[in-house]
Amino acid sequence: MTTPLGLLFLVKIVVTALGVAAPLLVAPTALLARVAGVADAGPLFRLYGVAILALLVGYGFGLADVAAGRLPVGLLWVAVVSNLGAAAVLLRMRPLPMRAAGVLFGLIGLGAGLGLLLPGVMLG
Repeated sequence: MTTPLGLLFLVKIVVTALGVAAPLLVAPTALLARVAGVADAGPLFRLYGVAILALLVGYGFGLADVAAGRLPVGLLWVAVVSNLGAAAVLLRMRPLPMRAAGVLFGLIGLGAGLGLLLPGVMLG
């Protein structure tokens, strides 16, 4: 699991679980709205949190594939689309925490793209 791709997936899982999914599922929605700079969207925040958890399940299976020496091609494409898409949206938002998250997700998306382009390097 100490391959570049394994570390990328591990960072994605931990950072997203603690920094995105958990707050979306348990933080007061008024606080979430204030941080995001949007109107209180109550159930939509919770729904997004559940969707993020579903993605993290996929990353967990991808991490197991990487540990077994297999390249999780499907998950890498999901990672490219979801992370670069999130980066594109977040980088256009006004609140600084949203833009900072956009940079992080952009880097993860680029790392997933490297996994597709350079699988031998990323699998170690």
